[in-house]
Amino acid sequence: MSDSNGQPAPFLHNFNTIFYLCKLFGIYPYDFQKFYYQGILQGSRLGSCVVMTVMCVTFLLFNLTLFTFGDEEVIARNNHLSVIVTIVFTYITPATMFTDQITAMRNQKRLPELFERIDYVDEDLRQLGISVDNRRVQRGIWLMVAFTFGCEFFIFVSSIYLLVDELKWSTALWIFTSLPTLYNTMDKIWFLGILLGLRDRFDAINAELEKIAEELEKRQRQQLKGQQYHESELVLQTSLPLRTEQIGDIKLERLVRDAFGELLHNREPIKSCMLSMSHESSLYTFKALQERFISLCQLHDSTCRIAKLLNELWSYPILILMAFGFVIVTSQLYFVYCATQKDHVIPLVFRSAKKRTISTVFLAYIGGKCVSLMFYSWKTSQASRRAGICLHKCGVAADSNEVYEIVNHLSLKLLNHAINFSACGFFTLDMGTLYAVRASKRYSVCGAITSYLIILIQFDMAGQQVRMSKELAAANETTAVSLLPIENYTVMPLETTTPWE
Repeated sequence: MSDSNGQPAPFLHNFNTIFYLCKLFGIYPYDFQKFYYQGILQGSRLGSCVVMTVMCVTFLLFNLTLFTFGDEEVIARNNHLSVIVTIVFTYITPATMFTDQITAMRNQKRLPELFERIDYVDEDLRQLGISVDNRRVQRGIWLMVAFTFGCEFFIFVSSIYLLVDELKWSTALWIFTSLPTLYNTMDKIWFLGILLGLRDRFDAINAELEKIAEELEKRQRQQLKGQQYHESELVLQTSLPLRTEQIGDIKLERLVRDAFGELLHNREPIKSCMLSMSHESSLYTFKALQERFISLCQLHDSTCRIAKLLNELWSYPILILMAFGFVIVTSQLYFVYCATQKDHVIPLVFRSAKKRTISTVFLAYIGGKCVSLMFYSWKTSQASRRAGICLHKCGVAADSNEVYEIVNHLSLKLLNHAINFSACGFFTLDMGTLYAVRASKRYSVCGAITSYLIILIQFDMAGQQVRMSKELAAANETTAVSLLPIENYTVMPLETTTPWE
């Protein structure tokens, strides 16, 4: 994708759809005019004030909806523990909304820096002849937006149609019970979009290393057969100039020296950055191959640092989201069970549990949001680690001691810069979090949901037994009183006498 001047469009342009939607709903504190006219993210005090106003109004209307449509029997017919659990389950949704937007306001300067660093990596990739197609990121954002609004619309409309007996003007307040979840999902679309872009850049670097390995294997086969190897006439840049642009407080030149200092000082300077791939001066000679490997590893290191910055920006929102998903999924399943029992009062926020169709869509929506974060974080981490495997394939294909030495050195650098996405360090965002690993004695999310759901059901059954025993005791007492014998007494008239009679 390119702009009107024929230059590749910045990576931020793929987020036009989600940015305009966020500004339409009054979230994300960035300057609208700067983004619309210049295509950049810039913090705005006015935008921050608008976000806080929207959050406060949404929270007030959220509470107004609860008091308007709430059932007083929820408090009257439940014990204190059930009331406390219901309050926690209800207000974790707006708490998640506030965490997302407060974190977004804190990151007004760091998020533009992240997009700027991604553009620098793209420019370096283009200098090496590697192109990254951002259309998959754009299609992914469109798909996530369509899925989000489709689920929200279905849940809201079906809840109004199936659960409301009489339509009133105040029924429109129900939408404010869904807005906090919608705001949270739109914030996570930003994270997933950037994550998909980083994964594409790791895949592009890995594909280039795979291509080098294939060319080396092809050359080795030709040499073993005694045939002359003819390489295509391509012009590729084998090394990258060290950048001196200031990004925040870190210079990329210093980063590269720290990561690859020994190799940069030991290698001989190349007179020209552009080498023609002929048989005499091939890309796959040792010096040219060394230059190519170092350049690719520099880009890999820069992309890993961007991924770590991305994890820092969304660490608290992801932690709150996982807690939100755990609580909401557990409570929704619990209230689905309660809906099958008699004399159970379900809170307003979880009244969708009365209908299995709405509950299924709701669980798929919330669960899919949490699982997608884990899945794509895990895939991005795997893509970053695969660079070392691809690099060793090149060493095996070259079958040279010099190439083995440079490959081993660079692979250690790549191992030290491996990335792991986590929720504030409490747990890693990977597919292993969904299931139990006995060797490391980790508890899975699915196992925890099942355990707590069983505990809640057992507490409910115990409460029912206590309530039934009290009702039975009261009924027996009433029956005993009604069966008492009634004796017939003759009422004699009172005779009044006087002492002198």
